[in-house]
Amino acid sequence: MNIEGPKAEAETAKQIITLSTGALAFTVTFLEKISSSSAVLAPNTLYVSWLLFGLTIALALWYLVAQNGTIDAVARKENGWEMSEDQELAANGDQGHAKLPGMLMYVSFFCAVIALIASGIYR
Repeated sequence: MNIEGPKAEAETAKQIITLSTGALAFTVTFLEKISSSSAVLAPNTLYVSWLLFGLTIALALWYLVAQNGTIDAVARKENGWEMSEDQELAANGDQGHAKLPGMLMYVSFFCAVIALIASGIYR
């Protein structure tokens, strides 16, 4: 297994973290302009999007940890170091430990973006 694949996947997770934190910061900063009432209450869909963006960040961090495990396993294999059974699986291309957080991260991010768009439409 080549180490460049897990590195690219980790870079994608970092970009999703950046986009999620940016969306959170942007909507919180301009909440007064987003809200239609003078009480500065956010629409329910905006609260949902904030929750989902927070979940996306947590899942992306979990995914990064999993990808670092893969990168470590590949490096251990290339250097001929001792490896556990799980590390051998990861070094040989088994990405089972990273599939769940990766899929959940993408689904959560997609749903957060949909909720953010909905909060703009239905405010």
